[in-house]
Amino acid sequence: MLAAVSSGIRTVPGIACTGVLATDVLEVYPTAPGTFPAGYAVHHALPTAAGQFKAVISQPGLALGASYSIPVAVYSVNR
Repeated sequence: MLAAVSSGIRTVPGIACTGVLATDVLEVYPTAPGTFPAGYAVHHALPTAAGQFKAVISQPGLALGASYSIPVAVYSVNR
């Protein structure tokens, strides 16, 4: 079991997403909000390279079993 003690805003790098360009302005929306742990939220998606982005999320102060996924829809708003 893994316990995460850090809270607040953190960045999750290296998320694969087909079609993302490094110059995109991205919007993300959770598609199944009831499937990830309470207290987590996705705030921003920032492209890092073609086909990849990093997500800025908030997380609770103490999370047990820190393995989770947050299904999102990713949209480019500048194409």
